[in-house]
Amino acid sequence: MLRKTGVSAPRIKIPKPFAQVAGYISGYGRSFVGGDSVFTSYSVKTLCSNSSVSSDLAHRELGFEPRDWKESLADHVDWMIDDGIIDLP
Repeated sequence: MLRKTGVSAPRIKIPKPFAQVAGYISGYGRSFVGGDSVFTSYSVKTLCSNSSVSSDLAHRELGFEPRDWKESLADHVDWMIDDGIIDLP
């Protein structure tokens, strides 16, 4: 991310219980003040779940070859910059 934007990625770790409570508050707060939540308790639960997936079937049946994660991340950052989600300094 630093190479793409000139800004380092955040290096903060939030304990799971705190993130879950903040997600509940964010979700309920959104209903009172409007707007979108940055995250919800459901998104915290999803991120913390064991989301093991395999591309073996797609590889066998369709010849799928996954891209390098760094290339995918760079494309995603470019998309967020183009969409105005990330403001560069």
